[in-house]
Amino acid sequence: MFEKRRPAAPEELARLYESWGIPSMNDQLAAAEVSEIATLAELGAQHTVLAVPNPAPGADGVYTVAELHAIWSAGGGHPERDQLSYQYHLRDAADPAYAPVLLFEPTRSTSSGWRILDGTHRAVALYTARERSGTTMLHVPAFVLARQLR
Repeated sequence: MFEKRRPAAPEELARLYESWGIPSMNDQLAAAEVSEIATLAELGAQHTVLAVPNPAPGADGVYTVAELHAIWSAGGGHPERDQLSYQYHLRDAADPAYAPVLLFEPTRSTSSGWRILDGTHRAVALYTARERSGTTMLHVPAFVLARQLR
């Protein structure tokens, strides 16, 4: 995943900084490159930072976007942290041109080697909206860090 990358343009970095709520350059975020999530299936398979309680031995200990879609679209998750943010972003995701800011970092803790560091609720809302509309091709930009943000 994320084999094809290019340097982020200044206006793209500005969107990333805004997403993080920081006003200016951050050395680690400035190194982000832009890749793409081409399909709904690829988005659904992306790992998040949200932990699975009592994961099966050998299984990833975090949820994927598709797993959270199933939980949150059924009304599950934390009512304030998850449902409020998810519902908020579903309104944005109803726009066919919606392209959320998603930031990924490499990790050894998932089988894919990647996880969404920022944008989980946005990613799940996008997944839900596109799945409901029958859209399979996305071509959503993704910010990718070369190393874990610490």
